[in-house]
Amino acid sequence: MWLLSKNISVANSSVKYDLVGKLVEGTGLIRKDIVAILVGLEKNVFNQFKNNIDIESLNAFIDLVLNNKRHIYVVGPSSSHAMATHFCTLLKYFRSNISLLPTDISELPKCLINIEEEDVLIVFSYYRFNRVALNIAKWFRKKN
Repeated sequence: MWLLSKNISVANSSVKYDLVGKLVEGTGLIRKDIVAILVGLEKNVFNQFKNNIDIESLNAFIDLVLNNKRHIYVVGPSSSHAMATHFCTLLKYFRSNISLLPTDISELPKCLINIEEEDVLIVFSYYRFNRVALNIAKWFRKKN
């Protein structure tokens, strides 16, 4: 299975990358549980991920998510809300400091009032330029 170890060609060299191992190191979960979570993903989505993976970006994202000193804010407007909620639930299994943001503009300021420079915003949006998602990201960047 490619998940357990995939050879990836980077700059004319072969790098063995162990995605499951990287997740085990940072989460404290066992390989079996991580593989079960990943196998449950939609096959087409997983294949797109596998075919388009950028290892450096993935490692940077994993490092951000696993850094317990950072508070993670997650938002998913409209039809993306279920995905954002599910992502928050999964993160809460192995770390704290996770907040699911409301998409009600009147509620956002009090939810984001205490953000710090090292905090992370993760936005789920099926539509690339969702106005609510863009406004939240702009406000977060301005405050952060």
